[in-house]
Amino acid sequence: LKELADKKGQFIAIYRGFLLSLKDK
Repeated sequence: LKELADKKGQFIAIYRGFLLSLKDK
């Protein structure tokens, strides 16, 4: 279960970075 939470956190971090990169353009 902890592995799943870690992957979810990783995905959210990548998704946030993606949104931020879109905003900068």
